[in-house]
Amino acid sequence: MSQDALWLTAVDMAGQIVWQRRVGAYTHANGYGASPVLFEGLVIVASDNTADACLAAYQAGSGEPAWRVARKPSNNSGTPIVGTVAGRSQFLIHGAWSTSSFDPRTGDELWHVEHPTEVAACTMTFDGDLVFASGNVPEKEILCVRADGSGDVTSTHVAWRTSQRVTYVPSPLADSGRLYVVTDSGIAYCLEATTGKEIWKERLEGAFSASPLMAGGNVYATSETGMTFVFRAADHFELVARNDIEEECLASPIVCDGLLYLRTAGSLYCIGQGE
Repeated sequence: MSQDALWLTAVDMAGQIVWQRRVGAYTHANGYGASPVLFEGLVIVASDNTADACLAAYQAGSGEPAWRVARKPSNNSGTPIVGTVAGRSQFLIHGAWSTSSFDPRTGDELWHVEHPTEVAACTMTFDGDLVFASGNVPEKEILCVRADGSGDVTSTHVAWRTSQRVTYVPSPLADSGRLYVVTDSGIAYCLEATTGKEIWKERLEGAFSASPLMAGGNVYATSETGMTFVFRAADHFELVARNDIEEECLASPIVCDGLLYLRTAGSLYCIGQGE
């Protein structure tokens, strides 16, 4: 953000600016929170705000505009996600009073579900033909949508929805018919993906902002104080390990080439075996 506007900037590996584009005017109660996503040579930006709300895509190499879609004014903060769901590429975003899917190539809306949640701070997840979204303000709700619809599917494609087990900042995870949720207050849930039925529930230690990560059949959940809980991605709770780096940690970890990267308030860690 700069001069009350949102800007998208590309830099090379030496840190030099390659190109820069003004996405539009930007006014938000909490500042900018969403990350851009990449898809087939496009950089797609979610600019949910109260001044000039939009979704906008740019050519990654040149910065030339590819498409732009207007959005309802809101203070939504969620990062979108792109994936193959129900047999087609879908750009998914939650918040601003809807859960929506767009064609990432063109920006054309595929489907949407209307609901009373304005602000989501986490990213949607998906598994097979189902997508899952969680939001908090002004009304809490987590919902599951069958992603093979078209247009307004509010009354036809919502598989289940509940105001319980809602996560606000940490994103949910979906895999092999299960939905894993670690709430901001540190309660971990495993739900049946198709029904939302609770399979197990376990209280972890501390508050959580980082999103849980799945790798090697385990879920990694890092608290705000730097304690990572590693538990099995299974139908019963099994704690594999607890690892404490004793530093404030709000950022979500990531795995690349068998190595775990974790950023804290003061350090960047690379965790793994070998050189």
